[in-house]
Parts: sequence; structure tokens; C-alpha cells
Amino acid sequence: MSESIRKIEGIGEEYQSKLEYLGIHSLNELLSMTKTQEQRNELAERSDIPVGHIDNWASMLDLMRIDGIGFQYAELLTYSGVRSVEDFRKRNPQNLHDILEETNQKHFCGTVPTEDFLGNLIETSKSITNIIERY
Repeated sequence: MSESIRKIEGIGEEYQSKLEYLGIHSLNELLSMTKTQEQRNELAERSDIPVGHIDNWASMLDLMRIDGIGFQYAELLTYSGVRSVEDFRKRNPQNLHDILEETNQKHFCGTVPTEDFLGNLIETSKSITNIIERY
């Protein structure tokens, strides 16, 4: 994830400038600076960006480590209450699909992943190491 931080939903020019001032230019760099709540709080204080935004970005970046989850699905999952890979792997595909359908009515992405696709992603996620600490 050496892509620009600007690719994450919610990082516009203002937040991009604030993060780049602190030396954070790539998605990998942002992920490495947001693994713990303490890091997220510190980054919020140093950057003058609301910690809620940083929490959401950390969730999206963590979920994007799962092969098959891109920017839009990561955003949809985050706003549906899925906060990390660890959280994702505990979900029931049918229940998660229903939650995603409901959340997507706010037009987060074009399509919602099918239950089968979610089931495959959940299985894939079981081999990924947890790196984001949640409260």
C-alpha cells in the first residue's frame, strides 16, 4: 500500500497536507502510525485532525489488507461497524450482508458483496495477522 494517502475516503487536500507535514505520505505509513489507540490519539493531537477520522482511516486500511477488499468495500465495512480484520473474521456472512445492504442505502458503493463472497473473504482474513488494536 505505497499509494497516496489521498486515496482514502475523507482525506482531502487539507488533511493530506497536515499528514504530509508530519511525514506521512503513503497508506503504509499511515497504517503504521495508527495501530494503537494511543498512536491514533497522538496523531490526532499532532495533526489537528479529529480522532474519529483517524480511527475510521485506520479501520479502512486494516480491512484493505484482506485480498478482495478495496477502498469502497473498506469504507462500507467501516461505516457498517466492522473496525478491523480481527472484527471482520468474527462476522457471520449472512448477518454482515444484511448490515451492509442497510448501510449501503446511503450510497457508499455501487454493489454490496454477496454472502458467498463475504464468506470467502472471512475465511481469507483468518490467515492475516492482527495489527490494529481496538478498545
